[in-house]
Amino acid sequence: SALKECAYPWGTYWQDGLANTSEAKLKGTTAVGVYPQGDSQQQVSDLAGNVCEWCRNLYQSGEGWRCLRGGAWDSSRVHARVGSRFRYDPDLRYSDLGFRVVCSAPIR
Repeated sequence: SALKECAYPWGTYWQDGLANTSEAKLKGTTAVGVYPQGDSQQQVSDLAGNVCEWCRNLYQSGEGWRCLRGGAWDSSRVHARVGSRFRYDPDLRYSDLGFRVVCSAPIR
């Protein structure tokens, strides 16, 4: 079946309890997979909330800023939207940032 376009990884509308954003009031990161109902259509966990994902691509071409996506435990649901992105200086480090390592099988 074809994948539908969504505003959030799980669907069209925000639903409380599906991501670790500031609305959850946990004030810190959680283990991966704590919010399985918030998984994407492809069964990817934590694409929204927990930590902002530091993306490889530049925020805009020709500048040093990197793109962040997904929102974090200390940001609101607005930043958890699939289409939300904001810029980040790669020389800075914070506890609300992370990255996703993806490797296709087989690992050699």
